[in-house]
Amino acid sequence: MEMHEIARIGRLFLDGDDFENALIDKTGATDYDFDCFNRVKAVLLKIERIATDKTVYAIMWARYAAGGAVVIPLIAGSSLPMEGCKRMLGNPVLLRAFDGAEDGVLRRDTGAVSHYYPVENSCGDRVGVLELLTGMAEPKDVSYVDMFVPSREEFKRS
Repeated sequence: MEMHEIARIGRLFLDGDDFENALIDKTGATDYDFDCFNRVKAVLLKIERIATDKTVYAIMWARYAAGGAVVIPLIAGSSLPMEGCKRMLGNPVLLRAFDGAEDGVLRRDTGAVSHYYPVENSCGDRVGVLELLTGMAEPKDVSYVDMFVPSREEFKRS
């Protein structure tokens, strides 16, 4: 099954309003409305099972601030994206998907491929991006390094 078909079917069931409301404070600490979070997570896990001929991981990305380049993988199916779980500057293909580009493809040096699709709420506003990730050897989970926030001094040095 082609990735655009998986995305088309998956976005029929993804509730952009739930995704938009999953994060309680859009600019502060990550704190979820777990009813919204769980509904989106359940759909992501189902999207991953649509293709029976390949392993697909589904991740929902949000912009940290409206219109900015800082993004966060807010809800993941059974694997984090290649970039991990922290806020970061979005790659150009992901950022174009936030602006409405359909089927942006990012081929990675590792052989993994990310396909990006915009997701809208009930008002037609783009509220996130669905990443369908293929070609990873195994799922990526939160590592012990990701569980701790570096001190301000460490952050300034990097």
